[in-house]
Amino acid sequence: MHEISAESYEELRVLRSKFALIRNAVLEVAPDPVATTATPSVVKEIPEIPCCDCAHLTPNGCSFDIPEAQTTEARGCNLFKELF
Repeated sequence: MHEISAESYEELRVLRSKFALIRNAVLEVAPDPVATTATPSVVKEIPEIPCCDCAHLTPNGCSFDIPEAQTTEARGCNLFKELF
């Protein structure tokens, strides 16, 4: 386990959120032709929802396929695992 400063942690949260928005915009314009199954798009992160800090968040959403990921219903998720 490594410790990082609060500033670095906040920067990581912001960058992850921005990356998710950019990735979603790109996938809307040019969907992945290799994808064999339809995957739900990742919903824009709502402030105070910790999904972007969860170790289970993947480019396609929650690795447990929880449809509430990155929505207001995700608050208090019992599968949440902090990145750091």
